[in-house]
Amino acid sequence: RAIEPVDDETYAIYRDQFGYLKQDPNPELLSTEQMAYWRQEKVRIDSPYSADGMEVLLLIPDNAVPPMQALVMMPGSDAFFSGATLEGYDWADYEPSLAVVLQSGRALVLPVWEGTFGRGLRLSSSPDDQEWREFTRSRGLRWRQDLGATLDYLETRDDIDSSGIGYLGISAGASAPLAMLAVESRVKTAVLVEGGLTGLGDHPLVQPANHAPRITIPVLMINGRYDQNFPLDSRQQPLFDLLGAEGDRKKHAIYDAGHIGYPVSQQRREITAWLDKWL
Repeated sequence: RAIEPVDDETYAIYRDQFGYLKQDPNPELLSTEQMAYWRQEKVRIDSPYSADGMEVLLLIPDNAVPPMQALVMMPGSDAFFSGATLEGYDWADYEPSLAVVLQSGRALVLPVWEGTFGRGLRLSSSPDDQEWREFTRSRGLRWRQDLGATLDYLETRDDIDSSGIGYLGISAGASAPLAMLAVESRVKTAVLVEGGLTGLGDHPLVQPANHAPRITIPVLMINGRYDQNFPLDSRQQPLFDLLGAEGDRKKHAIYDAGHIGYPVSQQRREITAWLDKWL
């Protein structure tokens, strides 16, 4: 709670480092698979910083009416573990909020973010403070490029409403990459599930506390009252208080649960109502 975000003059310098040059994504369809109630497409697009490009997974619900809205997703820390792979995930069962989005007729878009599923930057098991700071800076800047390239690609699809793009973050994805929500104007709203304020040891350029006050899009936070990873008083509430969205443009839904296990029906109502209002 005691942390002080940088002032506006300093933040203007930080924000300038997150510049993005729009590019032709040159998409290549790698595979298509019909799942329980959605179609799963894997696409490779050009990357602004990698000659190998990057893969993007799209989950397109069968009940969607084009052009459909879409949420770009970042999963939890398990995606960053050594040996994590895209194969074998039942994404609708991964976390109930994903199923809620699909059932509402909206697409889910999962870029293979830098550092996830074996892609790109890795760290030793016990980095020192300076190594960690530099790692978070490099990773955060690449995440911004990943998001920009993904949005460029979505704008080329006739079945996606590129004016109705939201963000869904789960746990680590609801905590570490907040800079993206402050600097990318094409994202219209965010749903942060199981997250909170963290990253106090990160490089100041990407430290979430410096970006949270500049996030003025509508934000829905969903948390458990007894979350041991992101405690209510020391992690959740400080993030909510710092968010720059005002009035009914931010909401904190708190359930009597831990880090996971939120009531599905209540999550469905909260998320669907939020997306219906702000997208």
